[in-house]
Amino acid sequence: MKNHRLHFIAWFAVVCFAWISGCTSPQVRELAEAAKPPHVSLGPIHELLHFETSLDRVRVVQDRSGLGHVIVASSKLEEVHYIVVGPEGVLEHEVIRSGIWPGNIDAAFDAPGLLHVLIDGEHWVKKDGRWSNAEHTPWKEAGFKKVLPNFVPGAQDLIWAFSVGGAELGAPSRWDWFGFGGFNAGIIWPWLTSASKLVIVPETDSKYTSWTVLDPQDELDADNVRIAADTNNTVHIVYDATRTLFVNDAHPRYAQFTVENKPGETMVEASQSSGIRDGKLLQSVSGHAIEIAEGTGNSSGLGYQASMAADPVTGTVLVIKAHTASWVLSDNAWSKATLLPLQHFWEPRLTPAGNNRFRAVVIGEADNQWTGHGSPVLYLEFSQGAWSAPVVLGAADVASFWGNIWNAVQIGSNGGRETLVVWPVEEGIVARWIVLSE
Repeated sequence: MKNHRLHFIAWFAVVCFAWISGCTSPQVRELAEAAKPPHVSLGPIHELLHFETSLDRVRVVQDRSGLGHVIVASSKLEEVHYIVVGPEGVLEHEVIRSGIWPGNIDAAFDAPGLLHVLIDGEHWVKKDGRWSNAEHTPWKEAGFKKVLPNFVPGAQDLIWAFSVGGAELGAPSRWDWFGFGGFNAGIIWPWLTSASKLVIVPETDSKYTSWTVLDPQDELDADNVRIAADTNNTVHIVYDATRTLFVNDAHPRYAQFTVENKPGETMVEASQSSGIRDGKLLQSVSGHAIEIAEGTGNSSGLGYQASMAADPVTGTVLVIKAHTASWVLSDNAWSKATLLPLQHFWEPRLTPAGNNRFRAVVIGEADNQWTGHGSPVLYLEFSQGAWSAPVVLGAADVASFWGNIWNAVQIGSNGGRETLVVWPVEEGIVARWIVLSE
């Protein structure tokens, strides 16, 4: 009961803050009046899965033919579901795993067109109409444990990204400082910490010959990582280099490198290496500080509640941060901040649309800010350096008082005319197709 009270107090504080700061700035109001709606048509809302929603996780990917593939991890059912969605609704539905509520899921297609799904540290593959648990993964091969892996979106084939304790890579430790209390009554103590590092590994013919670690000689954590790739095999990473100095100290950084797969080789030569593990030479890539937004160097960082996508052909990068703005990286130069025609928005999701255009889905302010019910799911497009007006797709909700919608609102696209957006309602998970009109 005590924890419930603490949760309620925290929720009440957030609601009060949103109400106090809810006035729209003149600049955003002017943008909202001038923004034009995107040229799209909306399909009907399809119910994908019927259950009592709470703390659910969703991932969406689209195959080459345009079908949507949705992975739903339900906390109530303790099941991971796989759903194929076409223009008319659900085409396939099956359960991948039962008796589990994973802390992390992801999905991606490889170059031959096989669907790969991550459920915590398990790797599942759909082949010949059947799911199989593929034991072969880069972290298992290297002996890393307790990783939460993800796929790098936008890659032509599978590229894995996962965090590893810096001590396992030979990275330096650091002293973090914690404390509480007031004047003349505070308690302060140091804590020896091993930094968390990001490892990126492409897969070629089920082999892992190229291993890259981000900031291996740095004592800071790679936190709030946003990562994407383009068709040139260039990997783009926006993240926060963090540590604790009584509060979270975050420094926004950007890194990029080109994946070089060399099938049949056992190690990759690099001008700099962070060390050797199990015969694999770890290439190093270093991030560079980016100062693209006022206030992003504070405790929240840039990557927190942010999304990033890369144009598959040009490599142009777009970053959007909740309640703040968006920025474009082109020809190694960051643009000035581009505001959205929204004052407050949560959990942005981005996907590229080609020709340096991008599609986004964000969560708007709830219809009832006191209860949090009726949060609009908004679709926007970014083109020629400006955002369109938002289009309301529906309202996101969950049935559980202690649940939330944040991990269940997702967007999926293959860069064509169709985009699939998925979100939760009290009775389950729904989806809607968005089709470009031109």
